[in-house]
Amino acid sequence: MNNINNKIKESHCSIQVSKLLKEKGFDVPCYHKYVDLEEENKYFGIVEKHKSPYCNGDKKENQHSQSLLAPTHAIAVEWLRVNFGIQLFLDYFYYDGFHYGYKLVKDNGDYEEIWQYNEDEPKGLNTPKEATEYALLYTLTDLIK
Repeated sequence: MNNINNKIKESHCSIQVSKLLKEKGFDVPCYHKYVDLEEENKYFGIVEKHKSPYCNGDKKENQHSQSLLAPTHAIAVEWLRVNFGIQLFLDYFYYDGFHYGYKLVKDNGDYEEIWQYNEDEPKGLNTPKEATEYALLYTLTDLIK
């Protein structure tokens, strides 16, 4: 029988993606956040799960001078669909192992593929988590103004 790995955790958006989400209006309650130091505006690791969710404007639960929501990739992808009509679908190709990317479909039917490239050839990313982060970064930077 195969060994079952139950040490799987939800993946959270990076600080860079979380900042972009906030700039675009994201304020969905989240149980995780990044906390910074005032001096250099540097964000540090995710604060572990809290008993009640945080919002970007939440002051009563915020013990730190500034914080930044750290949403899961799943909620960020859903937020893009609901608010901007952009759907992201994980994609892959197999060549000496799996390589991941995304398909992006807008409500109007426009379609594109999101791959990391090596010169002119798509090389994909090593994990679905990396591909999700890459797709969110691309979408928030290049498509939503």
